[in-house]
Amino acid sequence: MQGYRYVLEYDTENILNSNIILTALEYAWRVTPSKQNFMPYRVHMLSEKDREHKRILYNKALIQQAKGSGIEIKNEKSLQKYEKQLLKDNKTPFFVNLNSAPYVFIFTQRVEDEPNSFQQNNIDYGLTYCQTQREWPGHTHAKDIARIEIGLFSANLASFLLKENIDVSFTQCFPGELISWTEKEFDFLDQDVLLIMTAGKGKKYRRDIIPLDIDQKPAFERIVNTRM
Repeated sequence: MQGYRYVLEYDTENILNSNIILTALEYAWRVTPSKQNFMPYRVHMLSEKDREHKRILYNKALIQQAKGSGIEIKNEKSLQKYEKQLLKDNKTPFFVNLNSAPYVFIFTQRVEDEPNSFQQNNIDYGLTYCQTQREWPGHTHAKDIARIEIGLFSANLASFLLKENIDVSFTQCFPGELISWTEKEFDFLDQDVLLIMTAGKGKKYRRDIIPLDIDQKPAFERIVNTRM
């Protein structure tokens, strides 16, 4: 992850080899550990052809940001007005990379309905797995597990892509509930959205406009308690 830089704009002229992306996804699937081997999440990949999907994604993120600031977006006109004001104030949202990303990965929760033989033997014995449940509270607990494992999967995916000199970025500025994803473009979703990740060749980066000296992580000692 040493080469990680948050992308503001991807180079749409630099076409990636889709085989590298698929190999990276398979690598992450293979090396990412999962509690009881359920992998209670799914990764949906959007490619270059899915431009309308990405436009909608950006708008969803924009509406979510406005909502977080106490601004209600009622229609397309008010959304355009909000975005125009952001640009005027030089506050372009970082998730603008959704518009130019060659590849976008949408991570959702997943309910396992085809347990492997070992899992099924335990189920027949009487054990209960939250990863197979669609109702609260098991489903909610499984979502917590999914969030952790998605973090592991996306980190492994990012590491592979960065080694191939392919940039990645992440966003959590979007409505997570499935009921907010009613557009026909997203009819493939059947569970809540938990993370969005983008990939491609970066053209413009966050560090190009925000210097490191004013935007640093918290000190190591504030995050890692070694008790030594």
